[in-house]
Amino acid sequence: MSEGTKGVVVSAAGGVRTITLDRPPLNVMDIAMIGELTGVIGEAGRDPSTRVIVFRQRGKAFSAGVEVADHTPEKAPAMIEGFTKLFQTMLEASVPTIAVVEGAALGGGAELALFCDLVLMGPRGSFGVPEITLGFFPPVAAAALPRRIPRAIAMELMLTGDRIDAARCAAVGLANAVLPAEGTEEAIAAFVARVAKGSGAVLRLAVRATDQTDGMPLSLALNHASTVFLSDLMRTEDVREGLASFSEKRKPVWKDR
Repeated sequence: MSEGTKGVVVSAAGGVRTITLDRPPLNVMDIAMIGELTGVIGEAGRDPSTRVIVFRQRGKAFSAGVEVADHTPEKAPAMIEGFTKLFQTMLEASVPTIAVVEGAALGGGAELALFCDLVLMGPRGSFGVPEITLGFFPPVAAAALPRRIPRAIAMELMLTGDRIDAARCAAVGLANAVLPAEGTEEAIAAFVARVAKGSGAVLRLAVRATDQTDGMPLSLALNHASTVFLSDLMRTEDVREGLASFSEKRKPVWKDR
């Protein structure tokens, strides 16, 4: 485990890279912490042994967002540039991402969670983009939220600033599951293991193909996904291992390449 200097703690085991937000009391992200997050995500993307990135929290909030002081006209350009780079780095890494939201995910914290491929909500987890109440709008949510949930619900959340609980997050499609009140860590580990059992190389290609075809007309999306399948997937060692393990009736031994 490595202790980050700017509110980020990183650990790795069994192909799972856990990035913990650790800036008490509410894990509010300032410009320095955003840069730290970008760096560790980029490092995970460069490590072929990383099969899954899991975002966790220390404390009662997943993250209450980006530091309000960094929204001033003087600081906003650097903040937006850094925040945009964070999400671009997540896209470029193509590593499957899971957010475990056990407290409030608000503003930029909500945007980090919704940008992940999968979201687990604790019973006390909540989601909200309250920027409108401060005279702002959430730029990442404006781009990404209507891609994840129905546009009308996305607009409701952005235009009212209302916070929704874990149950509604699951109902509208923001969360994959609501964690049990008891046995939470076991449930998280079991869910993460379902993803981490795959080949790192193939998991990344699945994420990449999905991200790259998002928003394309269906005919173009089909062609592009097929190109990734033939040009990239079929060149991996793990696709051959998968076929061999099926024929030999054994578990595959992935090389993540």
